[in-house]
Amino acid sequence: GWTGGCTNSTGVCAITMDAAKTVTANFVALPPNTLVVTDAGAGQGSVTSDMVGSGGHPINCGTTCTASFRFDAVVTLTATAQDVNSVFVGWSGDCSVTSTCQLTLDQARSVTATFAAVTTTVVTSSNNPAGAQQPVTFTATVSPAVTGAAISGTVIFTIDGVSSARIAVTSGVATYRKPLAFQATAYAVRADFIPDNTGLLRSAGDLAGGQQVKQDASVTTVTANTATFGSTTTFTATISPAADVVGVPTGWLQFKNGTVLLGGARQVIGGRATLSVTGLLPGQVITATYRGDVTFTASHGSRTALISFTHPMITGTRTTRLTLTGGSWWVKSAALRQGLTIGKATIVLIQSSTITGTLVQNPVAADTGGAITMCASSVSGAVTIQRATKLVRLGGDVTSGCTGNRFGSSVTLSANHGGVTVSGNHIAGALAGTGNTPPPTNAGNPNTVKGRRSGQFRSTSF
Repeated sequence: GWTGGCTNSTGVCAITMDAAKTVTANFVALPPNTLVVTDAGAGQGSVTSDMVGSGGHPINCGTTCTASFRFDAVVTLTATAQDVNSVFVGWSGDCSVTSTCQLTLDQARSVTATFAAVTTTVVTSSNNPAGAQQPVTFTATVSPAVTGAAISGTVIFTIDGVSSARIAVTSGVATYRKPLAFQATAYAVRADFIPDNTGLLRSAGDLAGGQQVKQDASVTTVTANTATFGSTTTFTATISPAADVVGVPTGWLQFKNGTVLLGGARQVIGGRATLSVTGLLPGQVITATYRGDVTFTASHGSRTALISFTHPMITGTRTTRLTLTGGSWWVKSAALRQGLTIGKATIVLIQSSTITGTLVQNPVAADTGGAITMCASSVSGAVTIQRATKLVRLGGDVTSGCTGNRFGSSVTLSANHGGVTVSGNHIAGALAGTGNTPPPTNAGNPNTVKGRRSGQFRSTSF
């Protein structure tokens, strides 16, 4: 203010010069203002000022973080990360920029420089490759590049573009458990770490090579009931996961008799598929081939048909005419020197046998019922098969397990009502058929007939 000839202490001094006068202008320096710098974040760095404070020292924080500067001084602060493991992310307080901070010290000021620690995220899998639908635990391990920095935040896992919810990081680790379906290519798995404060940098990691998911192994077992010849055998194929694998196989399965398909593909329901077959031969092997599904691999199993007979096997040489009556009979590798008679309601299988003389089934007009299957055998005399109520099968081919026969005379089939198949035979005499229902078939394997064809067998293609 003013002293002497001016009476006002501040403002403009107005003086009337009616005499010599003396005035004094008194100037007082304004006090300096304090600048306080603090650092924050998990990273490391320093802050320096471009000018020296009133104490003779510039800001150099970490060493000197507080200094006084003359009133209205313009101070520029520069933040520098200590090394590549830290990044300066910005100012707060009286500065809000992300570059250098310039302050006018018209009052006390305080600023905070935040240094974030660089982080790395590594993704691992609990099981790689994993089985289809087998739960896999993915682990994201987040590590700071600065020793001692605490990790806090969340992780988002993304699998082939589908993201999880945010998962909290505990002690640097976040886990995500998920079952995956089989696919030919690896799943891309990524983990994104999102810190919950500015003191850490975001980071992301990918599972090296991706997550492989393979089909689980399946095991196919086949069971069957024991059936008397000519009756129905039911085969049950059970498809089970291999050891230490969970789940129920689905899809489709094909039954075969040797190489011959038995019907169409069967749907696997509850891990099972069934097939009922009539007329199997002893020793024939039924195979079930499971095609697999998106979870399980293909597999196959087999079962030999368990065929029983109510009478002992006929084999060896018989010098008197053989008569078979009632139940089921198996004539195998036999030589019947005086022919064969099959009584009513009698089921007979003839394999690899020689019959000298005639073969007659249901010889009496009132006789009905029964069935006959004849494979790889020969009959020198006339063959008469009539009024059977189950399958009559003479011959076949290699795939069916019943190959053709040689007949030295005529073959007559009439009024049989369980199906008639005459296939792949050599017939020296006539082939005649009447009243057989359904109509006879050659199963795609024509016969060689030297004599006359008539009735249901009149077609030359038969």
